[in-house]
Amino acid sequence: MPRQYKSAIRASQARQTKIAILEAALALFLERGYAQTSIREIAARAGVAERTIYASFGEKTGLLLGIADYAFYGGTDEEDGEARFVEEMKTIPTSHERLRRAIHQTVRGWDQGLAAIGRMVNAAATSDAQLAEFAAEMVERRHRATKAYAELIIGRSLPEDAKHEQLIDELEAITSEEVYWILSVERNWGADRYEEFVFDAFIHVLARFGIELDGSDTPNDSG
Repeated sequence: MPRQYKSAIRASQARQTKIAILEAALALFLERGYAQTSIREIAARAGVAERTIYASFGEKTGLLLGIADYAFYGGTDEEDGEARFVEEMKTIPTSHERLRRAIHQTVRGWDQGLAAIGRMVNAAATSDAQLAEFAAEMVERRHRATKAYAELIIGRSLPEDAKHEQLIDELEAITSEEVYWILSVERNWGADRYEEFVFDAFIHVLARFGIELDGSDTPNDSG
């Protein structure tokens, strides 16, 4: 028992250290920009050694992945929090409820600064070959994630064909950081209005492809 207790303490301390690093990196990226922020500055803000950041996340792109998992799902490693969120989603009984939960979680991440950081990274990628490669990888990852979440919400797998590839493209556009930025930042929509827009648009797109969700909610057509 004492050994397990010490192990739990170390795990908790490691998590808190990672949270401090991720929060410092997120704050500095938003304050100074991604390209203008160094690992040294992040370490100083977090109160840790630079080697601790490299050991935990690798290069700055590793920090981006960690920040995404932390901002979206509360995890401290790439896909750590997301894995728990997926398991939670599987316990939600109706597809309408799963859709609302997924949209709310997405907005949580965008609101914490991920939309702004995404725009910074895309801008910096035009003059940074390594970052351009990372950004291209994220495009593919986002597409795969959209398909995986659509299937999780619907409750079944989608066929691998051109028709359903277009479906995923449309759903990806609706839930993208670009649409979030236009409506929530540039047009100053509140969170409730934005989430309702995404919910309605998601259902309408699915309906065009012959997919109906179960549950009591219906799209709001009142405008």
